[in-house]
Amino acid sequence: MVRHASGAVYDAPGVCVGFAGGSVTMEGALQLAAQQYGLEYRAAYYNSSMGDELCQVDNEPRGTPQGGWSASNCFNGGYWATYTSTGGGPWAATGEGISNVTLHDGDAAGFAYEPNSSREPPPPSPAGVCPTPVPPPTTPAATPPPAPPPSPRASSAPVPPSPPPAVPQALAPITSPSAPAGSSPTPPAAPRSPFPPVAAGPARPSAPPTPPGSTGYAAAAAAAVLMSALAAFRLLRGGGA
Repeated sequence: MVRHASGAVYDAPGVCVGFAGGSVTMEGALQLAAQQYGLEYRAAYYNSSMGDELCQVDNEPRGTPQGGWSASNCFNGGYWATYTSTGGGPWAATGEGISNVTLHDGDAAGFAYEPNSSREPPPPSPAGVCPTPVPPPTTPAATPPPAPPPSPRASSAPVPPSPPPAVPQALAPITSPSAPAGSSPTPPAAPRSPFPPVAAGPARPSAPPTPPGSTGYAAAAAAAVLMSALAAFRLLRGGGA
């Protein structure tokens, strides 16, 4: 917002400039206004504590001193008072050079030329001059997809408990209920072999049976042969004698 000594306001109701980042100096805002709206201004370095001072805005005061603007002629005949406003509130005088004043998003900068002969009021209220800054939409962070449920672990079937060891029991002799008292117990049947029975081979031929009475005839024949042999022996011995 620029207010001349005559009360005229530059390009009423004002100019709004955009800047990158979170803040900008008052001198940086004037540079943006010069680029975006053609606002003319001149500044000169004053000292280390004040920084750059505003010497001319929108060709007031008129003309340019010989050799240009400097700390020695910046305030000849008058000076530019600087103001700031936050959120459309009342103006507050800065009391510093334009290079040392910091503006933030939504702040307003005011300039009023005050001749040395009089004290001029600050520029008109900045309320409503610029639209209320709207923060840029924030992109919500992408929600990661839900993690898949953990796969069930392979559960082994419960192992049944081992049965307790068998307790040996005494075996009582088994007796036949029909056996008379005092009789010997029937031996148990032989256990059946797990192997199949072996087939018996062909039966060998047996010697023919001896006919009845053949034994006596054989003995008589043998005795006759023996007696014939003895008789022959005796004849031989006799012939030899």
